[in-house]
Amino acid sequence: IINRAPSDHEQLCKWGNAVGKQLVARTSSVCSNHFSQESFFEDPITGRKRLRKDAVPCNLLELTEVRGVYIPCFTHINYNQ
Repeated sequence: IINRAPSDHEQLCKWGNAVGKQLVARTSSVCSNHFSQESFFEDPITGRKRLRKDAVPCNLLELTEVRGVYIPCFTHINYNQ
């Protein structure tokens, strides 16, 4: 799942620092593999998994840019453990 970068400037900076890239709110996205399970909640109406507004990427993965979206490679490094 691809998550659009937050429009809140402070939160956007946290995301950028976490993934090691400068992000632009309207065009940047980070995939769900960069977030812990605690970063998500189940929408009570749709039942779909949603990203919490205060979530910050915490799983550092090797990134590849594809059309302005940074997607992870298969190497997984979790710096929160």
